[in-house]
Amino acid sequence: MTTTAKQPNHDPDACHVCGRHAIGIGVGQMRRPTDDPRWLCAECLPLLEYVKDIRRWDAYEIKASELAGQDAGAYADSIGKTDLAIMDDVEWMTFRNTMIRGFGKHIRRLIRDGEAPW
Repeated sequence: MTTTAKQPNHDPDACHVCGRHAIGIGVGQMRRPTDDPRWLCAECLPLLEYVKDIRRWDAYEIKASELAGQDAGAYADSIGKTDLAIMDDVEWMTFRNTMIRGFGKHIRRLIRDGEAPW
């Protein structure tokens, strides 16, 4: 039985920062030939001017994400559909937008109010 080594992924997929569609700009230290680059989308590409490497989410971002998830869950409860697969197009779009907009709303509030995110 022969085994083949992992081949690097040279096709951009999701942005390493925000998860949106990447455009083919990869960053990172690829120490081994099989390491994959961390792809970026057009919106996150300007970050390269400000940061040396892409960082992990901080405590405020994590807390804002949790709160946004609670908002989206409350919306799902309000329409009586907690199974995402049975939501119609409008309900699914509203669920996603609740999550996305909620993240921005909550992170701004956490930072503005100086609330500890833990």
